[in-house]
Amino acid sequence: MDYKRDESTTYNISNKFLTNTNSFDVSSPLDDNFKLLNEEYLEKFLNVIKREELEDGFLSNSELLYTEIAKKYGFVLATNFINSIHKIGLQNNDLKITLSILKIISNIKNEIEIDNFSIITLSLFSHKNIEIIDGAISCFEKWGRKSDAELLKNFNVPDVPWLKEYFDKTISYLEGL
Repeated sequence: MDYKRDESTTYNISNKFLTNTNSFDVSSPLDDNFKLLNEEYLEKFLNVIKREELEDGFLSNSELLYTEIAKKYGFVLATNFINSIHKIGLQNNDLKITLSILKIISNIKNEIEIDNFSIITLSLFSHKNIEIIDGAISCFEKWGRKSDAELLKNFNVPDVPWLKEYFDKTISYLEGL
């Protein structure tokens, strides 16, 4: 199965990106449900991301679709699905996918989901694109969890004045909660 981004770009979204392995039981119902989720939503989700315009303060179509997936399959499978989409974006250097994922996860309110998605977000502090790092900082700011201030102090952002200032202000904001 391939997702066509435009006339010149095709992503390989073969099963190696879409499996959810369980080392204890290879044929678990969780794996079967994850396969169904991917069959039903993967191509649709990528196409929604491709067409949407991201604006702060407005729910994107990908956010609405994520909510639909989480309601239908539960947040564990939905989180794994987002991880798969994120991996596709990184492997294909598609900034739109990564930015869409950041927008989705920045608006998550469930503490368990935030904990799961914070790993994705922290990994993006080493991304070479400043817009991606800005989006990662925004996630922590929107989640508004005081405990994240100490976590963020263990990371550095590129020496870009406005980005460094935003990062430092975010830490200060979280410390003050």
